[in-house]
Amino acid sequence: MAGLGFAVFRFTPLREMLREDQLAATLSGLRSAWWSPLALFGLYLALVPIGLPLTPLLLAGGLLFGPFWGWVVSYAGSYVAGVLSYFLGRALGRDFITQVFGDRLKKFERILHRHGFWALVRVRFLPVPFPVVNYGAALAGVRPMTFVVSTALGLAPAIFAFNYF
Repeated sequence: MAGLGFAVFRFTPLREMLREDQLAATLSGLRSAWWSPLALFGLYLALVPIGLPLTPLLLAGGLLFGPFWGWVVSYAGSYVAGVLSYFLGRALGRDFITQVFGDRLKKFERILHRHGFWALVRVRFLPVPFPVVNYGAALAGVRPMTFVVSTALGLAPAIFAFNYF
C-alpha cells in the first residue's frame, strides 16, 4: 500500500501538490474560506459514526485553524458526532453493534460497570476507538445525560492537546 502511495505521488500530477509553496497556498486558501470550519464539522458528523479515527480530523483542525479555533471546531464536531453515535447505537440495538465491535465492546462494558461516570470521562484519554466508547455506552445502558456530560468533560482536554501540539 505504501508503494502504491509513493508511486501515485511520484509519477502523477499529485506530486505538485506536495511542494512546500503549493501546500502553503492550499492551507492559506482553506484558512480563509468561510466554509472550512463547516466542512470540517460536517466531516466529523459523517465519518466518526462509521468508525473513522478522530486523529486525522483533530490534526486537520489544529493545522488549519490553530490551537484555539481548531479546538473549538474539533470539540464541537467530535462532541456532536459522539452524541449522534450514542443515539445511533441505541437505535441500532445490541445485536448489530456486537457484530461490529465484538470483544472490545464486552471489555468496555466491564470497565463501565465497575467505574461508572468517571470511567467514561477517563476513557476519552485512552487509545480506545471513539465509536467503541460511544456505541458501547449506548449498549451498556448508560443514561443519555450521563453520557452527554461525561463526553463533554472527557473530550475537552484531549482535543485541546491534539490541537495545541
